Amino acid sequence: YTSASNAGLYNITPASADASNNPKINYTLKDYQSILIDLLVSDPAASNCVTTDLTSGTVKFKFIHPLTRVDMVAKTGTDISKNDATKVFITGVSLIHTNKLNSKGTLDMKTLTWADNTTDYLASPYALTAYDNQKNECGILNLTTANFAGYTTSSIDISAGGTTATSLFIKKASGQNTDQFLFLLPVNNATGTANAGDVKVKIAYDIVNKTSDTTHAKSSVEKTVNLPAGVFKKGSAHKFIFTIGLNAITFDVDTDASWGTETNKDITVQ
Repeated sequence: YTSASNAGLYNITPASADASNNPKINYTLKDYQSILIDLLVSDPAASNCVTTDLTSGTVKFKFIHPLTRVDMVAKTGTDISKNDATKVFITGVSLIHTNKLNSKGTLDMKTLTWADNTTDYLASPYALTAYDNQKNECGILNLTTANFAGYTTSSIDISAGGTTATSLFIKKASGQNTDQFLFLLPVNNATGTANAGDVKVKIAYDIVNKTSDTTHAKSSVEKTVNLPAGVFKKGSAHKFIFTIGLNAITFDVDTDASWGTETNKDITVQ
């Protein structure tokens, strides 16, 4: 079972099945990052996935998340929220990998595992793109036109939050699912990446210093950080918390294997 209605819209199609093989679905990641979906599946034959209330006649299904979920937030290493002369703007984010992140997968609906796929991968770098509802651009980064001392680059201002992280992803209007995430195919099912650096994150940002009301000095920086081993497991949610400083990026990885409690890992990039 899959919860996605209009499955064809989300590039989910049943694979050919017969009496001697488990049913399978083919899943292809959409180009539109803001409408990547959370796929939910259940195995009706598994005793731990189905319970029946004999009194009410209700059959309850236990669903699992076969994808991996990614969230990204950022903050400054020093609280500059009250400094009206300096701001930090995120201008771009990309995932970098070498044949690790698949663009297509086939899920066995009985074993709830993804088949190996050594041919279909996301581009590297895999750039996270801007969301613009007016232009029908369905990216996920919350890039907006800056307005600071003549600096007007499409970016995300992370200065105002100080040591409170700012979301890099869009937030939809009330009445919709306001929290937006990337939903990606997992790496090696339940094991995730084998080595630190199998997947990296590249962040571009500008440190902008105001020189007058209409002029500024800008330092543009790109940093690439290694993600730790064991990320992108099936059913795991990761929040990457980037801390932007003048000379380095540090970040935590909050990992939620059951999409419940979280654990942290610290990484520093010089």
